Amino acid sequence: MKAGEALGAETLTVNERVLLHLRESGAARESVDAYPLTQPGIADTLGIRVNHVSRSVKQLISQRLVAEGIARVRGEVRKRKVYAVTPEGHALAQRLAGEIAQRRVVAVDASGERTVAAQEARRLVTPPTLTRLLAVIDGEGRLDLRRPLAAPAREFAIFEEGRPEPRPLVGRAEEGYAIRAALREGPPILAVVGPRGMGKTALVTACVDDDRPRFWWTFHTGDSASPFIDGLAAWLAQLGKADLRSRVSKEAPGWREVGKVLARDLRGTNALLVFDDLHTVGEEVLPYVEAVAESAASAGCCVAVTTVDPLPRRTDWLAEGLLREMAVEGLNRRAARALVPGLADAEFEKMYRLTDGNPLTLKLLAAERAPDEYSPEERALLKVLKMRQDEP
Repeated sequence: MKAGEALGAETLTVNERVLLHLRESGAARESVDAYPLTQPGIADTLGIRVNHVSRSVKQLISQRLVAEGIARVRGEVRKRKVYAVTPEGHALAQRLAGEIAQRRVVAVDASGERTVAAQEARRLVTPPTLTRLLAVIDGEGRLDLRRPLAAPAREFAIFEEGRPEPRPLVGRAEEGYAIRAALREGPPILAVVGPRGMGKTALVTACVDDDRPRFWWTFHTGDSASPFIDGLAAWLAQLGKADLRSRVSKEAPGWREVGKVLARDLRGTNALLVFDDLHTVGEEVLPYVEAVAESAASAGCCVAVTTVDPLPRRTDWLAEGLLREMAVEGLNRRAARALVPGLADAEFEKMYRLTDGNPLTLKLLAAERAPDEYSPEERALLKVLKMRQDEP
């Protein structure tokens, strides 16, 4: 490559562009968002398919130019595979960057055209990298600033606040199948209802790892609406929809306004929204959640709710065909026994009858100590009585 030659989208091979992107993005650390270093993040930045990235990183790893690792991605529960350049890869990427930085780019704006070096032209795009510049120029090396050049949105925007780590389920295969079927086939709103400790959250979190945009929010008693709205705004911004974030920055929008924005911006996204522990929300927050749920449903998205109590809009949503309810009951005897294998049979039987197979209560009681001089049945009863006495 020679200085002064035009820079084009095909100047570098896919492998070279991946290497340059990883060098410009830097090493993944726990303290930063590592999404740009994942395969979907690389694909988003380069404007290519994920399968092309997968093939490229395998080749670069075999050439010892790229190494694979694991890092945290902001807004996601599970860590993901990420990629970083090796010392050999860094040297090659640095040489590529130095060579293409002097190539010629024609910047076009309202005042006309001007020819600048790629090193200068990269400051006109977001993020200001040579990799991003290569993704937005045309085949003739022209950078059209008259059209929006926003940073690319994630392939699958994910925002999760309070979602627990998914764990293997005991005795819930049938319920898991029913939840996956409901999320796939509809109706658009699924309410998973049951007493505290039945494992509603664990059930849902085990069933929502499909590749589509996802918003998870766990509510707590006393929460205000602001954090919830801020979270929605941040998630929509990941989807390339910045309107709600703009409105939030000016003043707190009302629930009707939030609902209108969601109904418009979620259309065509096939997103999944999860509202965990909805029974804890107060009167200030509930209208926002209901407006978002109805708007998401109207936009063709899916909403899953975990709650102790029936939904306030239950009657209306059932009549409109928007809602499906699924009651979560206690574990059967076999599954409950597998959950607390260390108990004596007599003690387990007594506790199982007193707890109705509630998995959380069973695990807590199994960890409680009781005097050995009592019979197994008496120890089980003492544990249950103490548990109920300690309840708020």
